Amino acid sequence: MNTWISHSTNLEAVKYMGAPLPLRWFLLMASFLAMSVAMFGQTSANPGANGPYIKKAVDRGIAVEASIEPVDPAARGRAFREGDSATFRFRFADATTNQPLQGAYPIAWMALNPDGRTPKCTELVQGLLNSNFLSRPELELNSYYVLAMNDDATISVVDPLFGYGNSKLLTLLRLDSPAEDWALSSDGDRLFVSTPDTSAIVVIDTRAWKIIGRVELPGHPGRIGLQPDGSNVWVAFDGPLAGATESGVVAISTTTLKTAARITTGKGAHAMAFSSDSRYLAVTNAGDGTVSLIALQSLSRLKQFHSGGQPVSIVFSLLSQMFYVSNQGEGTILVFEPKEEREIARIQAEPGLGQIKAAPRGRLVFVVNPERSLVHIIDSASNQMVQTAPVEKGPDQIVFSDKLAYIRHRDSETVLMVPLEISGGKGKLVSLVDFPGGQHPFGKVSRPSPADGFAQAPGENAMLVANAADKAIYYYQEGMAAPMGSFSNFGREPRAILVVDRSLRQRAPGVYETTAQLPHPGSYSLALLVDSPRVVQCFPVLVESNPDLENHAGVKVEFAKQEVPALVGHSVHVHFLIADGSNDAPRPNLQDVRVLAILEPGTWHDRLSVTQEGNGVYGIDFTPPATGSYVFAVESPSVGLSFNRSPKMRMTVVADNASH
Repeated sequence: MNTWISHSTNLEAVKYMGAPLPLRWFLLMASFLAMSVAMFGQTSANPGANGPYIKKAVDRGIAVEASIEPVDPAARGRAFREGDSATFRFRFADATTNQPLQGAYPIAWMALNPDGRTPKCTELVQGLLNSNFLSRPELELNSYYVLAMNDDATISVVDPLFGYGNSKLLTLLRLDSPAEDWALSSDGDRLFVSTPDTSAIVVIDTRAWKIIGRVELPGHPGRIGLQPDGSNVWVAFDGPLAGATESGVVAISTTTLKTAARITTGKGAHAMAFSSDSRYLAVTNAGDGTVSLIALQSLSRLKQFHSGGQPVSIVFSLLSQMFYVSNQGEGTILVFEPKEEREIARIQAEPGLGQIKAAPRGRLVFVVNPERSLVHIIDSASNQMVQTAPVEKGPDQIVFSDKLAYIRHRDSETVLMVPLEISGGKGKLVSLVDFPGGQHPFGKVSRPSPADGFAQAPGENAMLVANAADKAIYYYQEGMAAPMGSFSNFGREPRAILVVDRSLRQRAPGVYETTAQLPHPGSYSLALLVDSPRVVQCFPVLVESNPDLENHAGVKVEFAKQEVPALVGHSVHVHFLIADGSNDAPRPNLQDVRVLAILEPGTWHDRLSVTQEGNGVYGIDFTPPATGSYVFAVESPSVGLSFNRSPKMRMTVVADNASH
């Protein structure tokens, strides 16, 4: 007879993943473990008291001030609650001179105190630096969010922690109609989204994850771009409403959300590009075969260039300070210089050209031809085409990391990579490597978006890849043969993705801050680490339940205890009960239950199929491949059960001596 081990947890209706740490974390960990760091004092203020949360400490001559402020002004006069969006701010200064300390590069976490007890700070920070999938903090203040533009007029906001195929859905933003394109402000606090079916721009506050504005347009909006100085966001519109005849661009102030200008350019779909000095905007007019040059200071049109048949894409080169326009119909690339308002060159390729993009340093300009499955590379120093490569079917999008050009294909799931350092040699073969970006071709999407389907992971040599048909986003680490992991987009097509970096960043001399959502209720330690100069501090934080959120009592998972060790190579049956956390009622017929088995310390893992055994009991058959200690965790997103919040069962596996 089995003995049940009972574990109960209050679970969020979300999923998590474990993430590869940036290199700086590993260096910090090595430094931390190599040095003996003394325990530093904590403040004794009541962490649950109303009023501003400000904690201060002095550590080896460095004055540290930690503060937490809810984004919503209405929440600033009460205790912290689960789900509150809050700004975490750290100030560092010389304790004697009060001079701000810059270049500190802090990292911080919120870790749940075990049984409500406050752990020793140095031990807590050491554990956080060594955290893995099974022991992650409840909140990391050193990460980023991934936004997915979905097919069902929603935007998923995901906290990605990669490793074992999970993610945390922070929120789902609902729009009036599907998005077409988007642009993020330079500080990452506002997102501007074009919605053609409702002829509007939606403005989203990415700190509170709320829609804060809506701007009506005279036509159906398409591409959208942020002026480099951040003063205006520009929206191209076409397909005018009844009674309107114009087609062009609208400038919207990023501070007042009022229309600053409306300029008629030409007919047809539009693409846009800005000069790096915020002096010029160039807009393509596919229906007229023209490109409009606009002066951003005077908000007026300067000149109309005749580009040729159907200009479809445009880019500005930092090196040459010129615009490059790809013409689909004639297969030419128009090059013009905005300051003198003159055409510089026309580079001949072949009909069918598509997107054109400039590499980060500006010298190499890439252009794809989806119809002929080609990629051309232009040297902007000479304005000559120097390399051409045949690629997979239908190349339609180019995205750059610091070292590579990533090329997506409409008719294939293959992603090609071109190393930038060895590209651009005239007449030389283009070096190509590839990896599978999913299981289905990227072109299998119900409603394509011109926005990027790839995004670089901040602080990492890694790329996030959206595959709409897979309804998943993949994490690819440069140098690998395949993605390291993926996370579900919760049954929705990720038509495009965008990254909002929420790592601690310096906003003023000696002041570092980020914004995050407070985790589930409990007593926490806000742990802070600065490597140089060495600072280790922990501050108490109390988070209360939020009556405005749906009350999830959670679920209870009870594993059947294994009476004897399992034998390597022999199948063993493990079963467990899933019950309601509030009344112990069994939860049968859950269709999304999965079990993750991990050989400690994480050198091997596998997902196991689950069978239903009736009355809320589920089972797996597991054949351990090696001796050691195994950990089992359960996931069922439909009831808010995630792997890292799941209770764990450990199993010891020994050698089968009888087989020798």
